[in-house]
Amino acid sequence: MQAEGIQRLLQTIAENGIPCCVVGEVALNYYNVPVVIHELELCVPAAELTRANEIFVSEPHMLAPENEKTYNLYTIHKQGVPRFRYLPEPSSYVVLFPDDCLGLAPLKKNILHPKRDEDGAEYSREISDVIPASKIAETPIPLLGPLFSGQCSRYLETNYPMLAIAAEQLVDGMDLDEEWCKQHMSASTPETLSFALTLVAGKASRIDYFSSNTVTCFIPDEQERQRLLRVPGRNDGTS
Repeated sequence: MQAEGIQRLLQTIAENGIPCCVVGEVALNYYNVPVVIHELELCVPAAELTRANEIFVSEPHMLAPENEKTYNLYTIHKQGVPRFRYLPEPSSYVVLFPDDCLGLAPLKKNILHPKRDEDGAEYSREISDVIPASKIAETPIPLLGPLFSGQCSRYLETNYPMLAIAAEQLVDGMDLDEEWCKQHMSASTPETLSFALTLVAGKASRIDYFSSNTVTCFIPDEQERQRLLRVPGRNDGTS
Protein backbone atom coordinates (compact mmCIF):
# COMPACT_ATOMS: atom_id res chain seq x y z
CA MET A 1 0.00 0.00 0.00
CA GLN A 2 1.24 3.46 -0.90
CA ALA A 3 1.90 6.09 1.76
CA GLU A 4 -1.10 8.12 0.60
CA GLY A 5 -3.39 5.17 1.29
CA ILE A 6 -1.95 4.62 4.76
CA GLN A 7 -2.46 8.26 5.70
CA ARG A 8 -5.95 8.33 4.19
CA LEU A 9 -7.12 5.33 6.21
CA LEU A 10 -5.59 6.65 9.43
CA GLN A 11 -7.30 9.98 8.84
CA THR A 12 -10.66 8.29 8.25
CA ILE A 13 -10.46 6.71 11.71
CA ALA A 14 -9.04 9.81 13.43
CA GLU A 15 -11.76 12.09 12.03
CA ASN A 16 -14.27 10.01 13.96
CA GLY A 17 -12.45 10.48 17.25
CA ILE A 18 -11.08 6.93 17.53
CA PRO A 19 -7.46 6.46 18.67
CA CYS A 20 -5.57 4.43 16.10
CA CYS A 21 -2.03 3.40 15.20
CA VAL A 22 -0.27 1.29 12.62
CA VAL A 23 0.91 -2.17 13.70
CA GLY A 24 2.08 -5.21 11.76
CA GLU A 25 4.56 -4.76 8.95
CA VAL A 26 4.48 -0.95 8.92
CA ALA A 27 5.38 -0.86 12.62
CA LEU A 28 8.13 -3.41 11.96
CA ASN A 29 9.49 -1.18 9.18
CA TYR A 30 9.44 1.75 11.59
CA TYR A 31 11.58 -0.23 14.03
CA ASN A 32 14.11 -1.15 11.33
CA VAL A 33 12.80 -4.56 10.25
CA PRO A 34 13.11 -5.12 6.46
CA VAL A 35 9.76 -6.73 5.65
CA VAL A 36 7.43 -6.24 2.70
CA ILE A 37 4.02 -4.77 3.56
CA HIS A 38 1.44 -7.36 2.51
CA GLU A 39 -1.48 -5.77 4.38
CA LEU A 40 -1.92 -2.57 6.34
CA GLU A 41 -2.69 -3.51 9.94
CA LEU A 42 -4.30 -0.89 12.19
CA CYS A 43 -5.04 -1.05 15.90
CA VAL A 44 -7.94 0.64 17.71
CA PRO A 45 -9.28 0.34 21.27
CA ALA A 46 -11.24 -2.88 21.72
CA ALA A 47 -14.31 -0.88 22.76
CA GLU A 48 -14.15 1.02 19.44
CA LEU A 49 -13.52 -1.92 17.11
CA THR A 50 -17.18 -2.29 16.10
CA ARG A 51 -17.49 1.43 15.38
CA ALA A 52 -14.23 1.49 13.42
CA ASN A 53 -15.51 -1.44 11.36
CA GLU A 54 -18.78 0.40 10.72
CA ILE A 55 -16.88 3.50 9.60
CA PHE A 56 -14.94 1.48 7.04
CA VAL A 57 -18.13 -0.28 5.88
CA SER A 58 -19.67 3.17 5.32
CA GLU A 59 -16.91 4.02 2.81
CA PRO A 60 -17.91 1.75 -0.14
CA HIS A 61 -16.07 3.94 -2.65
CA MET A 62 -12.83 3.29 -0.76
CA LEU A 63 -13.18 -0.03 1.09
CA ALA A 64 -14.89 -3.37 0.47
CA PRO A 65 -15.28 -5.97 3.25
CA GLU A 66 -13.32 -9.16 2.64
CA ASN A 67 -14.80 -11.79 4.94
CA GLU A 68 -13.55 -14.94 3.24
CA LYS A 69 -9.88 -15.78 3.60
CA THR A 70 -7.94 -19.01 3.91
CA TYR A 71 -5.59 -18.77 6.89
CA ASN A 72 -2.25 -20.49 7.29
CA LEU A 73 0.50 -20.56 9.91
CA TYR A 74 1.62 -17.09 8.89
CA THR A 75 -1.80 -15.41 8.88
CA ILE A 76 -3.74 -17.30 11.57
CA HIS A 77 -3.19 -14.42 14.02
CA LYS A 78 -5.48 -12.30 11.81
CA GLN A 79 -8.42 -14.68 12.00
CA GLY A 80 -11.65 -13.17 13.27
CA VAL A 81 -10.78 -9.48 12.82
CA PRO A 82 -12.28 -7.11 10.20
CA ARG A 83 -10.49 -7.10 6.84
CA PHE A 84 -11.10 -4.86 3.83
CA ARG A 85 -9.87 -4.47 0.28
CA TYR A 86 -8.57 -0.94 -0.35
CA LEU A 87 -10.25 -0.14 -3.68
CA PRO A 88 -7.88 2.60 -4.95
CA GLU A 89 -5.20 -0.10 -4.84
CA PRO A 90 -7.17 -3.34 -5.49
CA SER A 91 -4.31 -5.61 -4.42
CA SER A 92 -4.02 -3.88 -1.04
CA TYR A 93 -5.86 -4.82 2.15
CA VAL A 94 -6.36 -3.32 5.59
CA VAL A 95 -6.99 -5.23 8.82
CA LEU A 96 -8.38 -3.85 12.10
CA PHE A 97 -7.08 -5.22 15.41
CA PRO A 98 -8.37 -4.48 18.93
CA ASP A 99 -5.67 -3.16 21.27
CA ASP A 100 -6.20 -5.86 23.90
CA CYS A 101 -5.34 -8.50 21.29
CA LEU A 102 -1.88 -6.99 20.79
CA GLY A 103 -0.93 -6.00 24.33
CA LEU A 104 -1.41 -2.31 23.50
CA ALA A 105 -4.33 -1.55 25.84
CA PRO A 106 -4.97 1.19 26.74
CA LEU A 107 -4.00 2.35 23.27
CA LYS A 108 -3.77 6.07 24.03
CA LYS A 109 -1.05 5.36 26.59
CA ASN A 110 0.97 3.09 24.33
CA ILE A 111 1.29 4.99 21.07
CA LEU A 112 3.63 7.67 19.86
CA HIS A 113 1.22 10.40 18.85
CA PRO A 114 1.41 12.24 15.50
CA LYS A 115 3.13 15.60 14.98
CA ARG A 116 5.75 14.90 17.60
CA ASP A 117 8.84 17.09 17.37
CA GLU A 118 11.89 15.59 18.99
CA ASP A 119 15.37 17.06 18.80
CA GLY A 120 17.85 14.67 17.23
CA ALA A 121 15.21 12.15 16.17
CA GLU A 122 16.27 9.57 13.62
CA TYR A 123 14.21 7.12 11.58
CA SER A 124 15.05 3.75 10.12
CA ARG A 125 15.76 3.48 6.43
CA GLU A 126 13.09 0.80 6.21
CA ILE A 127 10.25 3.18 7.12
CA SER A 128 11.74 5.93 4.98
CA ASP A 129 11.23 3.64 1.98
CA VAL A 130 7.51 3.38 2.81
CA ILE A 131 6.50 6.78 4.18
CA PRO A 132 8.02 10.11 3.09
CA ALA A 133 10.29 11.65 5.72
CA SER A 134 7.95 14.62 6.09
CA LYS A 135 5.08 12.29 7.02
CA ILE A 136 6.78 9.82 9.37
CA ALA A 137 6.40 12.08 12.42
CA GLU A 138 2.68 12.44 11.63
CA THR A 139 2.09 8.68 11.70
CA PRO A 140 0.82 7.15 14.99
CA ILE A 141 3.24 4.39 15.98
CA PRO A 142 3.09 1.95 18.94
CA LEU A 143 5.79 2.37 21.56
CA LEU A 144 8.38 -0.36 21.22
CA GLY A 145 8.09 -1.64 24.79
CA PRO A 146 4.38 -2.50 24.71
CA LEU A 147 4.58 -3.65 21.08
CA PHE A 148 7.43 -6.08 21.76
CA SER A 149 6.02 -7.31 25.05
CA GLY A 150 2.62 -7.80 23.43
CA GLN A 151 4.09 -9.89 20.63
CA CYS A 152 5.95 -12.07 23.15
CA SER A 153 3.02 -12.59 25.51
CA ARG A 154 0.53 -13.19 22.72
CA TYR A 155 2.83 -15.80 21.20
CA LEU A 156 3.05 -17.63 24.53
CA GLU A 157 -0.76 -17.59 24.74
CA THR A 158 -1.48 -18.71 21.18
CA ASN A 159 1.67 -20.30 19.74
CA TYR A 160 1.07 -18.34 16.52
CA PRO A 161 4.49 -18.44 14.78
CA MET A 162 4.34 -15.00 13.14
CA LEU A 163 4.13 -13.36 16.58
CA ALA A 164 7.39 -15.00 17.63
CA ILE A 165 8.99 -14.09 14.32
CA ALA A 166 7.93 -10.46 14.68
CA ALA A 167 9.26 -10.30 18.25
CA GLU A 168 12.58 -11.76 17.13
CA GLN A 169 12.75 -9.25 14.28
CA LEU A 170 12.19 -6.36 16.69
CA VAL A 171 15.14 -7.59 18.79
CA ASP A 172 17.36 -7.56 15.71
CA GLY A 173 15.95 -4.35 14.24
CA MET A 174 16.51 -2.30 17.39
CA ASP A 175 19.34 -4.32 19.00
CA LEU A 176 17.35 -4.95 22.16
CA ASP A 177 19.39 -6.28 25.08
CA GLU A 178 18.74 -7.68 28.55
CA GLU A 179 18.89 -4.27 30.22
CA TRP A 180 16.37 -2.80 27.78
CA CYS A 181 13.99 -5.74 28.31
CA LYS A 182 14.11 -5.51 32.09
CA GLN A 183 13.54 -1.76 31.97
CA HIS A 184 10.71 -1.76 29.44
CA MET A 185 9.00 -5.03 30.39
CA SER A 186 8.68 -4.50 34.13
CA ALA A 187 4.94 -5.23 34.02
CA SER A 188 5.33 -8.41 31.98
CA THR A 189 4.99 -11.90 33.40
CA PRO A 190 8.19 -13.81 34.23
CA GLU A 191 7.41 -16.18 31.36
CA THR A 192 7.13 -13.30 28.89
CA LEU A 193 10.38 -11.74 30.06
CA SER A 194 12.14 -15.11 29.90
CA PHE A 195 10.99 -15.62 26.31
CA ALA A 196 12.17 -12.11 25.39
CA LEU A 197 15.59 -12.76 26.89
CA THR A 198 15.84 -15.99 24.92
CA LEU A 199 15.34 -13.99 21.73
CA VAL A 200 17.96 -11.48 22.87
CA ALA A 201 20.45 -14.25 23.60
CA GLY A 202 20.14 -15.52 20.04
CA LYS A 203 21.03 -12.25 18.29
CA ALA A 204 24.56 -13.20 17.31
CA SER A 205 23.50 -16.59 15.94
CA ARG A 206 21.10 -14.89 13.52
CA ILE A 207 23.89 -12.99 11.72
CA ASP A 208 24.63 -14.88 8.53
CA TYR A 209 28.10 -16.41 8.35
CA PHE A 210 28.80 -14.55 5.09
CA SER A 211 27.44 -11.21 6.35
CA SER A 212 29.70 -8.28 7.21
CA ASN A 213 27.27 -7.11 9.90
CA THR A 214 28.79 -6.74 13.34
CA VAL A 215 25.77 -5.77 15.50
CA THR A 216 22.70 -7.77 14.41
CA CYS A 217 21.45 -9.31 11.19
CA PHE A 218 19.65 -5.99 10.49
CA ILE A 219 22.22 -3.51 11.86
CA PRO A 220 25.56 -3.46 10.06
CA ASP A 221 27.78 -1.52 12.46
CA GLU A 222 28.03 0.54 15.63
CA GLN A 223 27.49 3.82 13.80
CA GLU A 224 24.10 2.67 12.56
CA ARG A 225 23.27 1.25 15.97
CA GLN A 226 23.92 4.61 17.60
CA ARG A 227 21.69 6.30 15.04
CA LEU A 228 18.85 3.86 15.68
CA LEU A 229 19.02 4.53 19.42
CA ARG A 230 17.43 7.89 18.58
CA VAL A 231 14.35 6.44 16.90
CA PRO A 232 11.32 7.92 18.74
CA GLY A 233 9.42 5.21 20.61
CA ARG A 234 12.41 2.93 21.21
CA ASN A 235 13.09 4.08 24.75
CA ASP A 236 9.69 5.49 25.76
CA GLY A 237 7.44 3.96 28.41
CA THR A 238 7.17 0.49 29.85
CA SER A 239 4.80 -2.33 29.01
